[in-house]
Amino acid sequence: MTGNGSLPAYNIDKGDNMKLSMWMIANRLEFMDLEIHIQDKAPQVLNSARLANATNCVVVTSDGPDVVCLHSEENDFIRLKNIPLSEGIALIQDVFDFYQDWEMKINQYLGQYDYQNVLDCCWPVFHNPMTLLNGQRRVLAMSSHYKDKRMDDEWAYLLKYHYASVDTAKAHRRSHICLEDETPHLYRRVGQAQYDSLSVPLILDQTVFGRISVLQRDRKLNYGDQQLLELLASGLKRSLSEQRDEDMPYNEDCFTLLLENKLTVQEELSYQLAFFKWKRKSKFQLFLLESPDAAEELEIRLVTDTIRSRLSGSPVIVKGTKVIVILRVDTDDYEEERGFLILAAKDMGLHISCSLIMHDIMHVYYMLRQAVYAMRREEAVEGTFDFYEYAIDYMIESTSLWDRFFAVHPDVLNLWLRKQKYQDTKYDTFRCYLENDRSLIRAATKLFIHRNTLVYHLKRIHELVKYNPEDTYTLDYMKISMRVLNMLERAGGAEGGEQGADAVRLLERLRIENWYLEQDELPPDGSFVLFA
Repeated sequence: MTGNGSLPAYNIDKGDNMKLSMWMIANRLEFMDLEIHIQDKAPQVLNSARLANATNCVVVTSDGPDVVCLHSEENDFIRLKNIPLSEGIALIQDVFDFYQDWEMKINQYLGQYDYQNVLDCCWPVFHNPMTLLNGQRRVLAMSSHYKDKRMDDEWAYLLKYHYASVDTAKAHRRSHICLEDETPHLYRRVGQAQYDSLSVPLILDQTVFGRISVLQRDRKLNYGDQQLLELLASGLKRSLSEQRDEDMPYNEDCFTLLLENKLTVQEELSYQLAFFKWKRKSKFQLFLLESPDAAEELEIRLVTDTIRSRLSGSPVIVKGTKVIVILRVDTDDYEEERGFLILAAKDMGLHISCSLIMHDIMHVYYMLRQAVYAMRREEAVEGTFDFYEYAIDYMIESTSLWDRFFAVHPDVLNLWLRKQKYQDTKYDTFRCYLENDRSLIRAATKLFIHRNTLVYHLKRIHELVKYNPEDTYTLDYMKISMRVLNMLERAGGAEGGEQGADAVRLLERLRIENWYLEQDELPPDGSFVLFA
């Protein structure tokens, strides 16, 4: 089997026949009275049925009242009891013809991205329920044959909500199903599932973007089913990746789409947030891990598996040789998880950088840009390229109003957003205080208030800020951030000009975003316009 997304070596356009194994033949003859002697992992090399020995063919012979289907090269055989030889050879050849026709139909439906018909065509092959999910565990197709039959709670959940249940998805994650290679494995029932399942992930660029599964309900699964599922998964992988290339993003991981500043589907992002027990208005920080040398795919895979096994509550995304981890900051585990990432990077010889902490998961695109910028610096601070230490340079060098805005000092931005929401004076008071070199007398005079009143206001303000403005770098960072916000406000009020238009769009977008943020909701798909 191939593992790079292409279909197997045979191709109907070239006239090659689908190769079978003895298990695949036996599964098609299960309705008959059989005696089976087949090795556990019988190879998939058989081209046709013959009456005499031929390479990679089964020989059909009579043995008393029975017919024997023999693969002499492997000493495997299937005995069909009490049938004449003419009927036996016809049955065996019909099996080869059936699989040939099945392959043609599957390839046709894959080319049309018709995944429902793909699964419905599979029922005569597996005689068991099947599901196809995308990378967000959303249902792309389910076996129609079982939609009206009594199944388990997980099947009912899939039918009703079109997503895997969060409990089952987490159980899969704990059992490392998401981290397996692209070989089908039989997994014991997990979560709400009542049946064991044969499942294989569809992986591209170290990211699981789909999963095909067969539930063991009506017939016990064997190695022949594994071979067929591996074949099917290979075709699905090619079809889904082609569909993604045609700008059909619902097969993409929603976090990957956000990282690329692309539109994502609201219900899928909502599901992912629920899966990680996140809220949209939680605090997040992005970490970027990268090898200083050209890393091999296997090395990146080992890194991601190590991180995913430890940080099961955080998304881990691979983009080329970069590994991206998004941590929720406002949890008791944040410091421990952050420490693990830094230590793991050190142990594996990787560089690690991090973004500013932001309140909205929708802003991960700008968080990634910050982490990439920090990664390019010459010296790490305490083993980590922390964007905070380079934010001033970033704002000076950037020509984008959007990049500058999202690089504004976190404390300054928090006070400014409070001003937009509550129309309070804390931001203006703090700005005046810093602009007057923290002189209480000069700042109070500018604000037309008593010095003691200013001291009281500053005490309230310091309860809201995390960083110490007496630190020279922090003070400079805060002052430059205020200049950026002042430029934004002036540009937003100006008429005409590209910068003014950008400022108006940014301010309007923030107004819409903050309203939904307060409701802890995502904007409807139709009104969700990403930052330019």
